Amino acid sequence: MAQATITRAPVPDLCALWAETRTAPMNIALIGTFDSASLIEDDGQVRLEAIRAAIASRLDRAPMLRRVLRQTRLGQGRPVWIDAQRFRIQDHVVLVRPERAFVDEDEFLAWSARRSTIPLDRARPLWRMDVVPGLPGGRIGVVIAVHHVVADGLRGVEMIGGLLDQAADEVIGPEPHYQPEPQPTAAELVVDNVRNRIAALRRFRPGVTRRGLRVVGDVGRERARHAPATVLGGPIGAGRRLAVVRRSVEELRAAAHARGCTINDLLLAAVSYGLRDMLVARGQCPDGLVLRASAPVGAGAGRHGGMMVVPLPIGTADPAERLRFIATETARRKQRPDEGVAGIVSMPASLARLGVLWARRSAASHINLYVTNVPGPASSLFLAGGRLRDVVPLAPLVAGVRLSVTALSYDGTLSVALLADESISDLPILARGVRSGFDTSSQHHKPTDVVILS
Repeated sequence: MAQATITRAPVPDLCALWAETRTAPMNIALIGTFDSASLIEDDGQVRLEAIRAAIASRLDRAPMLRRVLRQTRLGQGRPVWIDAQRFRIQDHVVLVRPERAFVDEDEFLAWSARRSTIPLDRARPLWRMDVVPGLPGGRIGVVIAVHHVVADGLRGVEMIGGLLDQAADEVIGPEPHYQPEPQPTAAELVVDNVRNRIAALRRFRPGVTRRGLRVVGDVGRERARHAPATVLGGPIGAGRRLAVVRRSVEELRAAAHARGCTINDLLLAAVSYGLRDMLVARGQCPDGLVLRASAPVGAGAGRHGGMMVVPLPIGTADPAERLRFIATETARRKQRPDEGVAGIVSMPASLARLGVLWARRSAASHINLYVTNVPGPASSLFLAGGRLRDVVPLAPLVAGVRLSVTALSYDGTLSVALLADESISDLPILARGVRSGFDTSSQHHKPTDVVILS
């Protein structure tokens, strides 16, 4: 019998598993709408089997979607990824008919935000694709949820994009034959764990210890930099609010070039504009107020990136001054990612788990919000012949931080999703402010399409 291949889950991915709670699962999601002409039969029924066949035929491009995370016991090392022994596409691509028809896009997106928080079955590969018919304009909706332990935002977009087609007439071949690899035995896991520990000892260098001490020191210093107490921090409930702002990528690129900054700087500045409007309306925006946004940096294909904490000068009234400050800070902080709490992911697994448990209790004391900007496909994608018209990304709420901002570019449009705990009732003010922030930074002051949801 052939020896099983042992694939350990990386510590940064496991941190996402350890960070989730009952009301805040670590699911990332994409909400898409498709032209329905090729996805609906003549009798009006959804071509569900054609959709399943299209996804199944391309799963070899995303092998993680057919793997299960197997927990290990004492002495066996970190959890391992194993092939699902009985994988069925029907368990993951499902038809969902809401109790009542959606009146408009707002209702569909609000429903999708709630749907994305349904926990995924850990006994199966950690993803789900809901196919939702009956959207306004005759479109078909799709909500794809993937656990963060499988992929982060960038890898998740690449993975899901690989399941779609580059052209409407791309031929859908037969589902590839799936032969799961044998599972490792308990003895094999123990032996592999011992080998890994011996190899780690052989690779030991004093610099590793110094780096670990630096991480611990950074965590302590980062904790000392308290984030101002606002409505953005506190317990996370089961409900969600969502607002979506869309902008032309070409327009943003021109504005960033004119101002000598990046599109990500414009995004952060627009978010700071919206946060200022929201906190001013609450009477909670004193002069000099600086909020702290956690943002990823340095991620690339096949590798984990770091994090940086960007100060947002909400108490500064001049939008241009805020943008200059943000651009300067992001340029400086990109040079040293993995600062503070984000450095936890570089620790050994046992220490990292303790660090995550600590961060779950204290992250909101030094971070006010999360902001992620993910580059997506520059041209249209298709599913079983149906064109993907629009896509909205969602990142989870975590560790007492009640607001996540996730931007994704697709086919020339940047969609910015503002996902908040249901306790933030004034999210519409934030969304209108983000729109105004983009308008202020735009050279041509073109109008922004904004969708407000509750």
